[in-house]
Amino acid sequence: NIIIKQPSLLGHSVQNNLEPTLDFCIEAIGNEKDAAEAITKFPAILGYSLENRLKPRLKEAKEVGMDIDKACLKRLAAYNQKQWNASLAFQSRKLITQNSNDYRGVAQHSVTTSK
Repeated sequence: NIIIKQPSLLGHSVQNNLEPTLDFCIEAIGNEKDAAEAITKFPAILGYSLENRLKPRLKEAKEVGMDIDKACLKRLAAYNQKQWNASLAFQSRKLITQNSNDYRGVAQHSVTTSK
């Protein structure tokens, strides 16, 4: 099924391309089952460069607090640079808003408990 969806994978080296990318996906998500599901749904991820695309984007995703899940793996690979930058910006704003709300809640709690 993966080869039918992504026949170009037949030209990739198992040792140099496919296996390292599979290992990357497992490590990124944290379990084999979810990584296998992500690859089955989006086999094109196996064709993207680990060093030039997937690893740098995973680092960026972690830096802005993205949940690293199957959907995130697909975005790492599939999004063009403009879409990826927009996704990072959205996640950054979401994190800032969440942290701001958390701070307000703590500050309000401190004010109420100190009265």
